[in-house]
Amino acid sequence: MARCAGYQGFITGGFELLRVAQIH
Repeated sequence: MARCAGYQGFITGGFELLRVAQIH
C-alpha cells in the first residue's frame, strides 16, 4: 500500500513539475 502511495506521489510531483515548466 505504501509503495502505491509513494508511486502516486511521484507521479503527482512529476505533473506539478511539468505544470511549472509550462508556466515559465
